[in-house]
Amino acid sequence: METQSAPPWRREAAERGAPRQQKQPKPTVPNKRPADTQEAAWVADEDRFVLQQAKKKAEIRVKGGRARPIDWLAVTLRVIDPTRNPLDEDVEDSEVDLVDPEGVFEGLSDSELDELLRDIEVYIALENNKSNQDFWNVCKQVQLR
Repeated sequence: METQSAPPWRREAAERGAPRQQKQPKPTVPNKRPADTQEAAWVADEDRFVLQQAKKKAEIRVKGGRARPIDWLAVTLRVIDPTRNPLDEDVEDSEVDLVDPEGVFEGLSDSELDELLRDIEVYIALENNKSNQDFWNVCKQVQLR
């Protein structure tokens, strides 16, 4: 009987004098799968779309005279919104009235203020522009006073 010699990869390592390395087990949870990255991008696109639609609905309600308090704030933001594309607008600036943002909070009942706070929180969650988030956070602080 012939004695079997070590496989070539072990012989080469022994000839180099390299210590025998132990295999590290692969982690059971991958860091980030391509599907996770795609899903994150899809969610971000959907959030952008939902935000854009919320702003458009606010403009339409203000133009039609059916504005809720959150609509007045959203329309006021459009004046200073750096992400706004004027070519994308369905409603012209001249067709929309602006109000003092602090005036929106005056005369609202407690339930209306609670609803407004929930609506502001939605905008804060959806906004990804820092200056727009700051606007909504200031509105939230004014509402909480």
